[in-house]
Amino acid sequence: MKCHSLFLKLNLTTMKYIADLHIHSKFSRATSREMVLDTLAYRAKIKGIRLLATGDFTPPEWLFLLKQKLEPQGNGFFRLKNIVPSNNEYLKSLHPSPEDVSFILSTEISSAELKRIHPERISLGVERMRKGAVKIVPGHDGCFGDVNLFEKDTLEEEAQAQLKLF
Repeated sequence: MKCHSLFLKLNLTTMKYIADLHIHSKFSRATSREMVLDTLAYRAKIKGIRLLATGDFTPPEWLFLLKQKLEPQGNGFFRLKNIVPSNNEYLKSLHPSPEDVSFILSTEISSAELKRIHPERISLGVERMRKGAVKIVPGHDGCFGDVNLFEKDTLEEEAQAQLKLF
Protein backbone atom coordinates (compact mmCIF):
# COMPACT_ATOMS: atom_id res chain seq x y z
CA MET A 1 0.00 0.00 0.00
CA LYS A 2 1.48 3.32 -1.04
CA CYS A 3 0.87 6.28 1.25
CA HIS A 4 0.80 9.83 -0.09
CA SER A 5 1.16 12.97 1.96
CA LEU A 6 -1.85 15.23 1.88
CA PHE A 7 -1.25 18.96 1.52
CA LEU A 8 -4.01 21.51 1.86
CA LYS A 9 -3.92 24.24 -0.74
CA LEU A 10 -6.24 27.19 -0.46
CA ASN A 11 -7.50 28.59 -3.73
CA LEU A 12 -8.15 32.19 -2.81
CA THR A 13 -8.76 35.06 -5.14
CA THR A 14 -5.37 36.55 -5.80
CA MET A 15 -5.04 39.53 -3.51
CA LYS A 16 -1.95 41.32 -2.39
CA TYR A 17 -1.84 42.65 1.14
CA ILE A 18 0.56 44.88 2.93
CA ALA A 19 0.52 43.21 6.32
CA ASP A 20 1.94 43.53 9.81
CA LEU A 21 1.77 40.09 11.38
CA HIS A 22 3.84 40.79 14.48
CA ILE A 23 2.18 43.22 16.83
CA HIS A 24 1.41 43.27 20.55
CA SER A 25 -1.79 44.24 22.30
CA LYS A 26 -1.99 46.59 25.25
CA PHE A 27 -1.98 43.48 27.45
CA SER A 28 1.59 42.59 26.50
CA ARG A 29 4.45 43.71 28.71
CA ALA A 30 6.05 47.07 27.92
CA THR A 31 3.42 47.95 25.31
CA SER A 32 1.41 51.15 24.96
CA ARG A 33 -2.14 51.28 26.30
CA GLU A 34 -2.99 52.73 22.88
CA MET A 35 -2.49 49.32 21.24
CA VAL A 36 -6.22 48.70 20.81
CA LEU A 37 -8.06 47.67 17.64
CA ASP A 38 -9.45 51.10 16.80
CA THR A 39 -6.06 52.82 17.10
CA LEU A 40 -4.44 50.00 15.15
CA ALA A 41 -6.97 50.56 12.34
CA TYR A 42 -6.15 54.29 12.21
CA ARG A 43 -2.40 53.67 12.21
CA ALA A 44 -2.73 50.92 9.59
CA LYS A 45 -4.56 53.34 7.29
CA ILE A 46 -1.72 55.86 7.63
CA LYS A 47 0.84 53.21 6.64
CA GLY A 48 -1.22 51.56 3.90
CA ILE A 49 -1.44 48.29 5.84
CA ARG A 50 -4.47 46.19 4.89
CA LEU A 51 -3.95 43.15 7.15
CA LEU A 52 -2.98 43.14 10.84
CA ALA A 53 -2.42 40.28 13.23
CA THR A 54 -4.30 40.64 16.50
CA GLY A 55 -1.25 40.02 18.64
CA ASP A 56 -1.39 37.25 21.22
CA PHE A 57 -5.13 36.59 21.59
CA THR A 58 -4.76 34.36 24.69
CA PRO A 59 -5.01 36.97 27.50
CA PRO A 60 -8.68 36.72 28.62
CA GLU A 61 -9.18 40.50 28.58
CA TRP A 62 -7.87 40.81 25.01
CA LEU A 63 -9.88 37.81 23.79
CA PHE A 64 -13.00 39.41 25.30
CA LEU A 65 -12.32 42.66 23.41
CA LEU A 66 -11.60 40.79 20.17
CA LYS A 67 -14.94 39.00 20.44
CA GLN A 68 -16.71 42.29 21.15
CA LYS A 69 -15.08 44.36 18.40
CA LEU A 70 -14.45 41.94 15.50
CA GLU A 71 -16.72 40.06 13.12
CA PRO A 72 -15.79 37.37 10.57
CA GLN A 73 -15.37 38.44 6.94
CA GLY A 74 -15.92 34.90 5.67
CA ASN A 75 -12.38 34.37 4.35
CA GLY A 76 -10.61 33.59 7.62
CA PHE A 77 -10.05 37.28 8.32
CA PHE A 78 -11.98 39.56 10.65
CA ARG A 79 -13.00 43.22 10.47
CA LEU A 80 -14.04 45.77 13.04
CA LYS A 81 -17.78 46.02 13.58
CA ASN A 82 -17.32 49.77 13.89
CA ILE A 83 -14.48 52.20 14.59
CA VAL A 84 -14.63 54.53 17.55
CA PRO A 85 -13.77 58.11 16.53
CA SER A 86 -10.33 59.17 17.71
CA ASN A 87 -9.64 62.07 20.08
CA ASN A 88 -6.43 62.78 18.17
CA GLU A 89 -6.94 65.70 15.74
CA TYR A 90 -4.76 64.16 13.04
CA LEU A 91 -6.36 60.74 13.28
CA LYS A 92 -9.86 62.27 13.16
CA SER A 93 -9.14 63.51 9.65
CA LEU A 94 -8.49 59.98 8.31
CA HIS A 95 -12.02 58.56 8.61
CA PRO A 96 -11.09 54.86 8.38
CA SER A 97 -13.87 52.36 7.72
CA PRO A 98 -14.03 48.72 8.85
CA GLU A 99 -13.28 47.66 5.26
CA ASP A 100 -9.91 49.47 5.31
CA VAL A 101 -8.14 46.87 7.43
CA SER A 102 -8.61 43.16 8.12
CA PHE A 103 -7.38 41.27 11.16
CA ILE A 104 -6.13 37.72 11.56
CA LEU A 105 -5.87 35.95 14.92
CA SER A 106 -2.33 35.34 16.10
CA THR A 107 -0.42 34.19 19.13
CA GLU A 108 3.16 33.65 20.22
CA ILE A 109 4.73 30.53 21.58
CA SER A 110 8.26 29.75 22.68
CA SER A 111 10.20 26.82 21.24
CA ALA A 112 10.32 25.17 24.68
CA GLU A 113 6.55 25.45 25.10
CA LEU A 114 5.99 24.22 21.55
CA LYS A 115 8.06 21.09 22.23
CA ARG A 116 6.15 20.48 25.46
CA ILE A 117 2.64 20.63 24.00
CA HIS A 118 3.02 19.44 20.40
CA PRO A 119 4.31 16.29 18.78
CA GLU A 120 7.98 16.39 17.79
CA ARG A 121 7.15 16.70 14.09
CA ILE A 122 5.20 19.95 14.57
CA SER A 123 7.82 21.57 16.78
CA LEU A 124 10.57 20.48 14.39
CA GLY A 125 8.63 22.00 11.47
CA VAL A 126 8.17 25.32 13.26
CA GLU A 127 11.86 25.42 14.22
CA ARG A 128 12.84 24.72 10.60
CA MET A 129 10.63 27.62 9.47
CA ARG A 130 12.15 29.95 12.07
CA LYS A 131 15.68 29.03 10.93
CA GLY A 132 14.82 29.28 7.24
CA ALA A 133 15.80 25.62 6.74
CA VAL A 134 12.99 24.97 4.29
CA LYS A 135 12.73 24.41 0.56
CA ILE A 136 10.77 27.13 -1.23
CA VAL A 137 9.45 26.31 -4.69
CA PRO A 138 8.21 29.50 -6.34
CA GLY A 139 4.91 29.54 -8.19
CA HIS A 140 4.46 30.55 -11.81
CA ASP A 141 1.70 31.72 -14.16
CA GLY A 142 -0.67 32.66 -11.34
CA CYS A 143 -0.06 29.48 -9.32
CA PHE A 144 1.06 29.61 -5.72
CA GLY A 145 4.42 28.15 -4.83
CA ASP A 146 5.12 25.58 -2.12
CA VAL A 147 7.04 25.74 1.13
CA ASN A 148 8.36 22.27 2.01
CA LEU A 149 9.43 21.81 5.60
CA PHE A 150 10.79 18.31 4.99
CA GLU A 151 12.20 16.48 1.98
CA LYS A 152 9.74 14.24 0.10
CA ASP A 153 11.56 10.97 0.87
CA THR A 154 11.61 11.86 4.58
CA LEU A 155 7.84 12.26 4.48
CA GLU A 156 7.36 8.91 2.76
CA GLU A 157 9.62 7.14 5.27
CA GLU A 158 7.68 8.64 8.16
CA ALA A 159 4.35 7.72 6.57
CA GLN A 160 5.51 4.09 6.22
CA ALA A 161 6.65 4.06 9.84
CA GLN A 162 3.27 5.41 10.98
CA LEU A 163 1.43 2.73 9.00
CA LYS A 164 3.35 0.04 10.93
CA LEU A 165 1.66 1.27 14.12
CA PHE A 166 -1.70 -0.11 12.91
